[in-house]
Amino acid sequence: MNPLDVLVLQGLPVANAFETIGKGFGGLFGLLGLIFLIWGVVSVVRSSLSTGPKVLWVIAAVIFPFAGPLCWLIFGGAYRQRV
Repeated sequence: MNPLDVLVLQGLPVANAFETIGKGFGGLFGLLGLIFLIWGVVSVVRSSLSTGPKVLWVIAAVIFPFAGPLCWLIFGGAYRQRV
């Protein structure tokens, strides 16, 4: 038996506090991920690429909300400006 289960059985709200903190961080990371996704899509749309690659980058960003914008950041517009 988990030690927190004993506290819950005794009526102490310790486990509930941990659940609340966990949900708060999940919401924060979800919001940051959404902001990152929106930034990635806007950055792709505003880039100087032709329509075909833009569509592919946006699809990649939507399908892979963290990896898509991250790949765009590493290999996309900023990479083209450095090379």
